[in-house]
Amino acid sequence: MSKTRHILLAHAQRATRSILSEALKDEGYSVTQVGDGVDLVDELRANEDAFDVVVSAVELPECSGMDVLEELREQGDEVPFLLLNSSEEDCTLQADALDANVLDAPYEVDDLIAAVAALLQERQSGTGNAA
Repeated sequence: MSKTRHILLAHAQRATRSILSEALKDEGYSVTQVGDGVDLVDELRANEDAFDVVVSAVELPECSGMDVLEELREQGDEVPFLLLNSSEEDCTLQADALDANVLDAPYEVDDLIAAVAALLQERQSGTGNAA
């Protein structure tokens, strides 16, 4: 029996978070949801090494997804990280420098599922950034 992959999902919009969470659960993933950057940091600290992938909106209340990513990398945490970018600003170069991937809006749920699967495959094979 294979291990269930655990995804930490951070998005400020409850409805969007719920839709994305259900789609990930339908694919067999376990999902923990948070609604802001502070809760994202708290969840990561409280459950170190518990998550196989972090999926976070760039824009979050309290602390942005990019800020959380930068903090993780400064601490040496290499958890696969997917940023959901809904702004006009391109954050791909900054994300690439931090070994993270970006999914720009508009995106379909299938795009998210494919990106998470690619990150998990990349982690399993030990290769670099899948973007």
